[in-house]
Amino acid sequence: MGAVAARRRWGRFWLLLTPALLAAGALLAATASGALATSLAASGSAFKVTADRVVADGVRAVPALYTEPGEGGARHPVLRATVRRARIEGLCVSLVVPTPLGKVTLRAVAGRSDPVEGTGLSVDADSVRGKVDFTGVVAAAGGVWEGGTGGFLAATDHVVVRDGKLTGWQGAGASLRMSDPDVGLLRGEHACA
Repeated sequence: MGAVAARRRWGRFWLLLTPALLAAGALLAATASGALATSLAASGSAFKVTADRVVADGVRAVPALYTEPGEGGARHPVLRATVRRARIEGLCVSLVVPTPLGKVTLRAVAGRSDPVEGTGLSVDADSVRGKVDFTGVVAAAGGVWEGGTGGFLAATDHVVVRDGKLTGWQGAGASLRMSDPDVGLLRGEHACA
């Protein structure tokens, strides 16, 4: 009787796991093909992004305040950047999360063979670094740009970033297309460097 019960439990396990894995695979495939919008936010944890090279058009950046989800969420001053279109080579995104079993890293790597292509990208970042070449730069204060509501804006028609690194609190994309995504959970701290 013990063997039968064990077999039934494993059967239930596979019965529940199989559709979950198929759904996760379908979501990853839809995201990789650009058919599904993506976003990333984690309460209390910043994520890291690195890229070998980013070529972007229609970049806008304004200072903002990001509030973590939930009641009494912490507030972080950020640079809210939006990008109309981007091609990213050597992309790495990581999020280190404390768990009862120790730290776990969610890490995604793409753009090694073909660039990641994205549209309608947005990120709330508190640290941005890299070697940057701008074209058509505009900086304005007091809401003097089209649709402005006050404050300060920096905008550029075209930007190329090499060895880019950012720490962000929230990110979203209308579409992302990747040909070689590698997404995994790793035990310990394995943030993108």
